[in-house]
Amino acid sequence: MRHSSTRLGSTSSTSILAASVALLAACTGASPEPAPGGVDGSAPPSAAAPATLNGPPAGVERVGTGSGRAVLTDDLLFALSWTGAKCILVAKSLTALDAERWRVSEVDGKQLGCTDGAPAVAGTSLILPYGSATPGTGIEAGSSEEGIIALGPDGTRRWHTAIKGVNTVIGANDRFALVADGRKSLPGSDEQHVTAVLDIESGKVLWQRAGLNARGIDGDTVIVTDEQVTNVTALDAATGNQRWTTPMYALGRLGLTGTGVVAVPLKENPDDLVGFGAKTVLRDAATGKVLHTEPGTAASVDCVSDGKTAVVCQTFGAPVENRLVFAFDMAARKRSWTIPAKQVADAKIEVRSMIDGRVFFSTASGAALVDALTGKQLAVGLTEAPETIRGAYGVANEAAKSYTVVRLTS
Repeated sequence: MRHSSTRLGSTSSTSILAASVALLAACTGASPEPAPGGVDGSAPPSAAAPATLNGPPAGVERVGTGSGRAVLTDDLLFALSWTGAKCILVAKSLTALDAERWRVSEVDGKQLGCTDGAPAVAGTSLILPYGSATPGTGIEAGSSEEGIIALGPDGTRRWHTAIKGVNTVIGANDRFALVADGRKSLPGSDEQHVTAVLDIESGKVLWQRAGLNARGIDGDTVIVTDEQVTNVTALDAATGNQRWTTPMYALGRLGLTGTGVVAVPLKENPDDLVGFGAKTVLRDAATGKVLHTEPGTAASVDCVSDGKTAVVCQTFGAPVENRLVFAFDMAARKRSWTIPAKQVADAKIEVRSMIDGRVFFSTASGAALVDALTGKQLAVGLTEAPETIRGAYGVANEAAKSYTVVRLTS
C-alpha cells in the first residue's frame, strides 16, 4: 500500500509523457487525454454553484447525457467508460456538463478497472479497482498486481492498496469500502472468493475473508451471503464480527436500501419442495430485527428508501404472478399500499429511487413520481427516472454504457 497526494499528470515524468502523447497526437490526429485538475493540469476553472432543491421534488429536467457509468457528488459528475482497450474516468461539473474537467485511465502504471460498482463515491473520494503488470526480462517472469485505488475529486491519488484476487467495488460510504473478487467460478470449482473492507481515510485493510458473497454496505454494517446463497449474514464493517444471520430463499436476491433496512426473501412454505412461493421480510440492517413480513411475493427483491418515511420494494423472479410492488410505512410500521403483479407487468413498472417521501418509477409511458406513503401518483410522463440522487441532481445509468443526468424540480 502506498500513499500519495501527487496530482495526476503534474509530476515531471508524467509531464514528459504528456508531451510525448501530444507530439504523437499531432502526427496521428488523436487528442491526448486532458490532465486531472483541468485540461492543462492547472486548477479547474470556477463554476456556478449547483442548483438546490426547495422541498420534495415535483418533476425532473434532463440536463445532460454521456458515455459510461456515472456517479454524483454535491457538485461533480464522474463517469467511467470502457473504450475497448482501456477504462477512462472523466470528471465534469454539474453546472457545465458539456465540458470535461479532467480524464484519466492510468495512475502510475496502474490501469483503472471497469468492473461493476465502479466508481463508488466515499465521502470526497472515488473508489475504483486497478490492475498493473510488469513484463519479465530475460528468463525472469513478469509480475502483476491488482487492488483498490482512491482518487480525490480533483484527480489526486490518495492511496492504493494491493489485494490479491480483488477486482470489484461492491459499495462504499464515508468510512468504509467493501470490495471483493467479482469473478465467476468455474462449474465444480471449490475456489472461495475474497471479500475485504478498507478504511476510507488510509486504505488500510480492516479485515478480509474467503467464502463470502458480498452484497452491500449499510452504514457500519456489511451484508453478505454464503457462496451457495442460502443464508444472509450481517457483519460489523470495522471488525468483521457477526451481528446476525438468517436463512434466505436459495439463490434469491436481497433488497438493500442503504438507509438501515434490508429485505430478505424467504420460502413462504419451507416444507413445500416443489412450489416457488415466497415472502419478503424487512429487517433492521444493524440488528436484524424484523420490521415487516410481506406474504405472497416473488423470490428476489429490490428496495429503495429515504430512511425516514417509507421503504418501497419490488419483487421479481419466480413465481411470476407474485411480481408486485409494496410500500412499508416506517412510522406506522405497516404496509401502506401495493401495486399488483398484473399492473406491474402491463405498465412495465420499475422502482428506481426515493427522496423526501417521493418515489421515482420507470414505466412504459415514461417516468412517474409517486407519494411513498400513499401511493398517489404525483407526476407522469417525466423524461427520466433517476437511479441515484444527490442534492438536486439525479443520474440514470443504462447498463454501464451511457448515462442521463436530470435536475430535480420543485
